[in-house]
Amino acid sequence: MFKDRSAGDHITLTKSPFYYGKKNVHLDAITWKIITDPAARAANLRSGDVNVSEGIASTDLQSIQNDKALQLDKATSIGYQGITINIGNSRGLGKLPYTNTGTAIAKSADLREAFEDAIDRKVISKVVFNNTTIPDCFPVAPGTPWYAATKGIPCSLTANVKAAKAAFARSGAAPGVTVHLMLGTDPVAARLGQVIQSMEKPIGINVVLDPTEFVTSLNHEDAGQFETFQIGWSGRIDCDGNTFNFLHTTGSQNDSGYSNAVVDRAMTNERKAASLKARLVSLHAALLQAAKDRPVLYLWHPVNYDAQSKKVGGMQVFGDGLVRAQFAGFTK
Repeated sequence: MFKDRSAGDHITLTKSPFYYGKKNVHLDAITWKIITDPAARAANLRSGDVNVSEGIASTDLQSIQNDKALQLDKATSIGYQGITINIGNSRGLGKLPYTNTGTAIAKSADLREAFEDAIDRKVISKVVFNNTTIPDCFPVAPGTPWYAATKGIPCSLTANVKAAKAAFARSGAAPGVTVHLMLGTDPVAARLGQVIQSMEKPIGINVVLDPTEFVTSLNHEDAGQFETFQIGWSGRIDCDGNTFNFLHTTGSQNDSGYSNAVVDRAMTNERKAASLKARLVSLHAALLQAAKDRPVLYLWHPVNYDAQSKKVGGMQVFGDGLVRAQFAGFTK
């Protein structure tokens, strides 16, 4: 049960006497500490100041693996990370009809194409994440039944500078056109932003980085107060949970303000379909059209690394990246 919260510091939960499985709950309380710097999280784990740490950065993996007192847990994400482009969210999430925001990248599908073609997903994985992510172009993860729907949809994991320059020319944008990218405030986000800047500059796109505290950035996103936003989704087992709410006009998380009748029809049909085969046909149609319009640029699937003291048992880690600690405890 909720006990207390100190913004930006911690949240404390206590054991509920009303829980039907309380005999399987071994801890009287759990304190979640808010430590935004990945290196600081790892340092706190190694020192014993925390018992479990989420989101181990690639730069800290080796030190965690070499510590005999710690255990590393790994789970490939069913979600994704990417860049949401604000096309029509000019008045706030859900305030229909969506109208174009008027920014250069919102007005021109060609400029969005140039922006994406300039991005090298493999380089991002190597330089930013030390090859600990899965570069990809889709919101559904490889290895799931839904990935069959992506067959035949173009996907380039490396940059295509020639195509990017051609798309930029078609857009009619002036060289040096500015695109603002809202992103996190931690060192990994900063490194990612710098890499994207360096990829876009030769195409003629000047990326301005807007580091923003996470909760504030989500508020800006819902309010439509952004041009582009580096954000991801933890993922859902069913493909609908990774697509409909983000791509359908009425989607509850359609922060792009994206609206396309082809996608809306396909997403609705996907929900009505009675077989996997029929669902995949509709999902393919939606993803194919969205790939042309680019409301979201999907860049990679995370591989979630969490770590814990070997004194801790009962932790559960799944592909959605969320740690389950309800049955955790200390080993004897």
